[in-house]
Amino acid sequence: MLLLPAAHVNAGYTADGLYNCKDIDECSSSSLNQCGSTRPCVNTIGSYVCAPCPDGYLENGPYTCTDGMCDPLSQSCSTLRDCVVTGGGYQCGDCPSGFISDNTYSCQDINECELGTYNCSLPRSCINTPGGYNCSDCPNGYENFGTGDCIDIDECARGTHRCNMRNCTNIIGGYVCDSCPVGYKSAGPHNCDDIDECSSSNGLSFCDSKRDCINTQGGYYCLSCPNGYRDDGNFSCIDIDECAENLHCCTDPRKCENRQGTYVCTKCPINVNEDGPYRCASSGSDGVLGQGSGAEGSIIIIIILAVACGILLIVVIALSIYLSAAARQKEKIANKPTIDRGDDQSF
Repeated sequence: MLLLPAAHVNAGYTADGLYNCKDIDECSSSSLNQCGSTRPCVNTIGSYVCAPCPDGYLENGPYTCTDGMCDPLSQSCSTLRDCVVTGGGYQCGDCPSGFISDNTYSCQDINECELGTYNCSLPRSCINTPGGYNCSDCPNGYENFGTGDCIDIDECARGTHRCNMRNCTNIIGGYVCDSCPVGYKSAGPHNCDDIDECSSSNGLSFCDSKRDCINTQGGYYCLSCPNGYRDDGNFSCIDIDECAENLHCCTDPRKCENRQGTYVCTKCPINVNEDGPYRCASSGSDGVLGQGSGAEGSIIIIIILAVACGILLIVVIALSIYLSAAARQKEKIANKPTIDRGDDQSF
């Protein structure tokens, strides 16, 4: 027998007197070994071993056994279900929450969204997940205040809308842009484009054909009526009757005849020449303008007519004729001491 000091007793032995050691039988008590109930303890000098696992069991490390029926290669339980050994066999445990057993071995997900067993408040939708569900984020036009509920955003009041030239109207979950103002047309859901009322393809202008149409942003206006017409106050031009309103320059014996936008003077009598567009030519007994006060009276009438018609050129010509006639008159007076006034002709 080996004699060692008590202080140097090796594991698996106990002191036997002052100098001897004695083997410890670890199998004598379950507290001294780790062998499981399916693996009997076998004592050895200074230690112990666990006996091999019996038939139908597999070693699970050096000390314990597992039922061979629950070996992954031997059982068919879904990964969601635990394998539970039974006498001579095994069974699959219960399916976890959110799943339901569809046969002996596997589990099927419970679709809470289809069954209506979710708790998502509108407008949040239910999103199914394996074993449960989630609620979607608040959609556009809403915001989450942390309570799980979605609150409508009033884009019109906040000024976050995109309406251009169009009034904003808030609706649940969004907004709409009202109609475009008069003179504009819709250009998409938010904007407006000017309507060209003057375009012939639109045909929206009320301007008379005699008045040009000028387009403006959101509207249009009509240019003035041409000469010879006046505005009737309703976008149209009406002819001015210069003859009826005595706005013509025709002198007797020429009469005024109205035309659209103008007028004409009738022709002079037979054998009388026209003196411009408005009057007839006159002649004295000697082929020149009348003498004395008759010539002067004709000149004054011509000047009055010229001023009334606004024709400066006629005034100048009339003055020239008057001066020429006056010069001739003086010359004739010098050659004829006496003149019979009863023979004068006025024009």
